[in-house]
Amino acid sequence: MLEVALPILNRDPDGFFLALEEEGTDNFGNSNNAAGTIEAALRADEAIGVALDFVDNVDPNTLVITAADSDAGGLEVVDVPISGFGLDPADPASGFTLRTQAQLAAFGDDADGTLVQVDDIDGSNDVPGFSTDVFDAFTTGAPDADGDVFDFGVAWATRSDVNGGIVSKTYGLNAELLPATTDNTDIYRVMYQTLFGVAPEEVGNSELEGFASLPADTFAEGPPAGGDNGEGEPIDANGRTGPFDGQPVQGFSGVQFADGDGSFWFLSDNGFGGKTNSSDYLLRLYKVDPNFAGSEGGDGSVEVEDFIQLSDPNHLISFDIQNEETSERYLTGSDFDIESFVIDANGDICY
Repeated sequence: MLEVALPILNRDPDGFFLALEEEGTDNFGNSNNAAGTIEAALRADEAIGVALDFVDNVDPNTLVITAADSDAGGLEVVDVPISGFGLDPADPASGFTLRTQAQLAAFGDDADGTLVQVDDIDGSNDVPGFSTDVFDAFTTGAPDADGDVFDFGVAWATRSDVNGGIVSKTYGLNAELLPATTDNTDIYRVMYQTLFGVAPEEVGNSELEGFASLPADTFAEGPPAGGDNGEGEPIDANGRTGPFDGQPVQGFSGVQFADGDGSFWFLSDNGFGGKTNSSDYLLRLYKVDPNFAGSEGGDGSVEVEDFIQLSDPNHLISFDIQNEETSERYLTGSDFDIESFVIDANGDICY
């Protein structure tokens, strides 16, 4: 994708800004799927290589920034002990034995930690009949400086996002502006200075012209949502407990102008934070009209005027979706985590 996009964008004499995301490292991480996460990271690494080659061979006046928004799942790379990983001491003879960290098990019942599954090349082995009796380790790719490769497993802390340390790197023009330890807002400053040739602090203060707020408890027509947190229980977070009466409108990941009447199309995010807990959250575009306080002299309210339900009635999607057997085949947050969309000159919507 990046190889195709760069030559096209590079035709613009004013330069270009390109944001590229590998969503698999997020979704697979939240699903605790190590094989998928590693494969997605390799694809991201390949795309980053394309970007670096562009800087080196086409236009050195280009800045490449890599970053992430969170640590999905709390991934931990675990070296395979000489004796291998232990079995679940609570039920070593179970039909779907869990691979646990042998180092922790050795400390006994008073160990300061929690026994966890160790993911291997074909999953966490928590499904009966699915490679339950053999641990097939991952193997590092390129050898290290000594020519060695290593076997490893992957452990997970959660199915949610955690605020672990995130590595961000820069390459090319103004790469030196990114400090060794940084707040995520510093990335914006590096981008701003590269795009406009001046630090944001040197520009006059920005002033808010208008403001409108959509209440968190805003729902649209549709089936109840929030009935399954991925473990068979209702969603329960931030003082809200599902299932909710209708579809939550809040949670946007993209926006475009609508009909020139002051309204906007907003793209719903994937629901409740992950694919595992968003199977009843319907993916939609909502047409929203803010009555801005300030610039419009409004009251700051927001009216939800309409929505477009995303669906696949023609069976174009190559994998089974949540509503696979229905005639409407409405798409849910369990199927996709869509981050952006555009409306072309013909009015067609592309995601």
